[in-house]
Amino acid sequence: AAAAAPRARFGVLAAFALCTFNQGLQWLTYSSVDPDRVRALLGPDRVSDATIALLLNWGPIMGVAVFPAQAYVVSWPGGFRLACALGSLLCLMASLLRLAPALLGLPAQQSDAALAMAHVAQMLNAGAGALCMGSTARLSALWFPDGERTRATAAAIASNALGTNVAFVLGPALGLRGMFALSLALSLASASTLAWLPRHPADGGSVAAMGCARGLRRMLRDARFATLVLSAGVVTGATTGWQSLFQTTLKGAFSEDTIGWLGFANGLAANLGTMGMGQASKRDRLGREARLGVAALLATVQLFAVARGYLGSAPWPAAGLGAVLVLAGLAYGAAQPLLYELAAQLAGPTHEGTAVGLLVGLLNLACFVYVAVSPGASPRTLTVTLLVALVLALAALAFATRRRRCL
Repeated sequence: AAAAAPRARFGVLAAFALCTFNQGLQWLTYSSVDPDRVRALLGPDRVSDATIALLLNWGPIMGVAVFPAQAYVVSWPGGFRLACALGSLLCLMASLLRLAPALLGLPAQQSDAALAMAHVAQMLNAGAGALCMGSTARLSALWFPDGERTRATAAAIASNALGTNVAFVLGPALGLRGMFALSLALSLASASTLAWLPRHPADGGSVAAMGCARGLRRMLRDARFATLVLSAGVVTGATTGWQSLFQTTLKGAFSEDTIGWLGFANGLAANLGTMGMGQASKRDRLGREARLGVAALLATVQLFAVARGYLGSAPWPAAGLGAVLVLAGLAYGAAQPLLYELAAQLAGPTHEGTAVGLLVGLLNLACFVYVAVSPGASPRTLTVTLLVALVLALAALAFATRRRRCL
């Protein structure tokens, strides 16, 4: 694919990155600020902690619901381009729904209709996330040679995470209305950019022609593949849920701005880990078994980093907690491109978009469960839950790497 369009592939990656960046920033908007700000905007009598959690949780809920459609769409000829266009359109519609009541003034903003529009907007944005993030491996398979695929996948993943990172800082600085306006501007820019997006080269890159439903059945019969995807989904989903709840779990211990910067530091470190591993990893040099082993080791580092930072006997200062969050972010971020590319590799003749779409669907399911229990759970309980998920995922990864001939 890269030989057919040696320059266009970077433009395609940039357009895709803008779309996923905007989707991530939109998704975290309501959780990027102090919960009291959300209540002040939408009405204190209408917004509880469970309401704020649901606004966030529409991401994984819709991610699970949209997965079958995403897997089917990307299996079509030109399906990657269609998935990107649909994702961009959904983000634009979500931006308009969120901003319209805010422009009409306080009574309209604190109406039942405005709250309903906020929920619908989060649902649309979440559908866009499933369409885009499930297509990362499809992007790299179509437009990049094998030696560049992991780096392309890393960049595609990092762009979405960067959107949530920036939201942590811009949310407290701009407020909700400012974030709504920024999201609309980014949505318009993304829609304009993706209108240029070309169709993939006629040879289809390294994608095989197996049907979506048949491919799913084949993958789920492969114990090693199923174990890898399940463990990767648990790790990434639980960690995504944990990261998105910083303003809730750390409320009272630090100021809104400090929590925002802690979230930004954690997310930026994850992005650096993702891009660093993407640069260091060579698809044609690093074997599948080595990828799994590295991912397990990185998850182990994250396990100890989170445990040391949150389960200590005394509260941590912001600088100390920030250092632990940076270490955890580096480990988690570096593991992500390995897991996504391994899922695509172990899928064999199955479509890459279907394989990674399944991983993203499981990610969203794990994130949904994690966020759903958050309103009634203490920060310590949420952290212990994350640690349990990481331990189970490590055991599953050990099983997946136990026999060489299976990889």
